[in-house]
Amino acid sequence: MALIKKELNISKNQLKQIKKEDSVLFLLTKSLKNSVKPERLERRLDSFYQKRYTKKELLVMLELEYIFRHDKNPDIELDRSKNPKQGIDITNVDDGSKFIDSLIDKHVKLNFKNKDSLK
Repeated sequence: MALIKKELNISKNQLKQIKKEDSVLFLLTKSLKNSVKPERLERRLDSFYQKRYTKKELLVMLELEYIFRHDKNPDIELDRSKNPKQGIDITNVDDGSKFIDSLIDKHVKLNFKNKDSLK
Protein backbone atom coordinates (compact mmCIF):
# COMPACT_ATOMS: atom_id res chain seq x y z
CA MET A 1 0.00 0.00 0.00
CA ALA A 2 2.82 2.39 0.80
CA LEU A 3 4.25 2.08 -2.72
CA ILE A 4 0.85 2.66 -4.30
CA LYS A 5 0.19 5.71 -2.12
CA LYS A 6 3.64 7.09 -2.86
CA GLU A 7 3.74 6.51 -6.63
CA LEU A 8 0.14 7.00 -7.76
CA ASN A 9 -1.82 10.20 -7.68
CA ILE A 10 -5.09 8.86 -6.30
CA SER A 11 -7.43 10.25 -3.66
CA LYS A 12 -8.29 8.61 -0.33
CA ASN A 13 -11.74 7.79 -1.65
CA GLN A 14 -10.29 6.13 -4.74
CA LEU A 15 -7.84 4.21 -2.58
CA LYS A 16 -10.76 2.90 -0.52
CA GLN A 17 -12.34 1.50 -3.69
CA ILE A 18 -9.34 -0.71 -4.42
CA LYS A 19 -8.06 -1.33 -0.89
CA LYS A 20 -9.88 -4.65 -0.50
CA GLU A 21 -9.10 -5.83 -4.03
CA ASP A 22 -5.99 -7.94 -3.48
CA SER A 23 -5.58 -8.85 -7.14
CA VAL A 24 -5.67 -5.18 -8.18
CA LEU A 25 -3.22 -4.20 -5.44
CA PHE A 26 -0.91 -7.03 -6.45
CA LEU A 27 -0.86 -5.98 -10.11
CA LEU A 28 -0.36 -2.33 -9.23
CA THR A 29 2.56 -3.15 -6.94
CA LYS A 30 4.12 -5.56 -9.45
CA SER A 31 3.78 -2.95 -12.18
CA LEU A 32 5.26 -0.11 -10.14
CA LYS A 33 8.20 -2.28 -9.07
CA ASN A 34 8.86 -3.19 -12.70
CA SER A 35 8.93 0.21 -14.35
CA VAL A 36 5.36 0.69 -15.55
CA LYS A 37 4.78 4.42 -15.73
CA PRO A 38 2.39 5.56 -12.99
CA GLU A 39 0.44 7.65 -15.52
CA ARG A 40 -0.49 4.51 -17.45
CA LEU A 41 -1.76 2.81 -14.30
CA GLU A 42 -3.64 5.93 -13.19
CA ARG A 43 -5.34 6.05 -16.59
CA ARG A 44 -6.62 2.48 -16.12
CA LEU A 45 -7.72 3.19 -12.57
CA ASP A 46 -9.57 6.31 -13.69
CA SER A 47 -11.58 4.21 -16.13
CA PHE A 48 -12.42 1.83 -13.29
CA TYR A 49 -13.47 4.67 -10.96
CA GLN A 50 -15.67 6.12 -13.70
CA LYS A 51 -17.29 2.67 -14.13
CA ARG A 52 -16.00 2.26 -17.68
CA TYR A 53 -14.14 -0.92 -16.60
CA THR A 54 -15.40 -3.76 -14.48
CA LYS A 55 -12.98 -5.22 -11.96
CA LYS A 56 -12.19 -8.06 -14.37
CA GLU A 57 -11.54 -5.62 -17.21
CA LEU A 58 -9.32 -3.52 -14.95
CA LEU A 59 -7.26 -6.59 -14.11
CA VAL A 60 -6.84 -7.43 -17.79
CA MET A 61 -5.83 -3.88 -18.66
CA LEU A 62 -3.36 -3.67 -15.77
CA GLU A 63 -1.83 -6.95 -16.91
CA LEU A 64 -1.54 -5.59 -20.46
CA GLU A 65 0.12 -2.43 -19.16
CA TYR A 66 2.61 -4.69 -17.40
CA ILE A 67 3.25 -6.77 -20.52
CA PHE A 68 3.82 -3.67 -22.66
CA ARG A 69 5.68 -1.72 -19.96
CA HIS A 70 8.75 -1.14 -22.14
CA ASP A 71 6.82 0.23 -25.11
CA LYS A 72 6.77 3.99 -25.27
CA ASN A 73 3.18 4.39 -26.36
CA PRO A 74 1.20 1.15 -26.65
CA ASP A 75 -2.23 1.57 -28.18
CA ILE A 76 -4.28 -1.00 -26.28
CA GLU A 77 -7.90 -0.46 -25.37
CA LEU A 78 -11.05 -2.48 -24.94
CA ASP A 79 -13.16 -2.55 -28.05
CA ARG A 80 -16.79 -2.75 -26.94
CA SER A 81 -18.07 -2.92 -30.51
CA LYS A 82 -16.92 -6.55 -30.67
CA ASN A 83 -18.05 -9.71 -28.99
CA PRO A 84 -16.76 -9.62 -25.37
CA LYS A 85 -14.58 -12.65 -26.05
CA GLN A 86 -12.85 -10.66 -28.80
CA GLY A 87 -12.81 -7.36 -26.92
CA ILE A 88 -9.12 -6.42 -26.87
CA ASP A 89 -8.00 -4.38 -29.84
CA ILE A 90 -4.27 -4.60 -30.57
CA THR A 91 -3.37 -2.47 -33.56
CA ASN A 92 -0.06 -3.89 -34.77
CA VAL A 93 1.75 -7.19 -35.19
CA ASP A 94 4.55 -6.46 -32.72
CA ASP A 95 2.09 -5.74 -29.91
CA GLY A 96 0.11 -8.84 -30.81
CA SER A 97 3.23 -10.99 -30.74
CA LYS A 98 4.24 -9.67 -27.32
CA PHE A 99 0.75 -10.36 -26.01
CA ILE A 100 0.70 -13.93 -27.35
CA ASP A 101 4.24 -14.59 -26.07
CA SER A 102 3.30 -13.38 -22.60
CA LEU A 103 0.25 -15.67 -22.55
CA ILE A 104 2.36 -18.63 -23.59
CA ASP A 105 5.00 -17.84 -20.96
CA LYS A 106 2.35 -17.50 -18.27
CA HIS A 107 0.06 -20.41 -19.11
CA VAL A 108 2.14 -23.01 -20.95
CA LYS A 109 4.94 -24.85 -19.26
CA LEU A 110 7.26 -26.56 -21.70
CA ASN A 111 9.50 -29.34 -20.47
CA PHE A 112 12.34 -30.35 -22.71
CA LYS A 113 14.35 -33.48 -22.16
CA ASN A 114 17.76 -33.81 -23.71
CA LYS A 115 17.94 -37.02 -25.70
CA ASP A 116 21.20 -38.76 -26.04
CA SER A 117 21.94 -38.93 -29.74
CA LEU A 118 23.98 -42.11 -29.27
CA LYS A 119 21.02 -44.20 -28.05
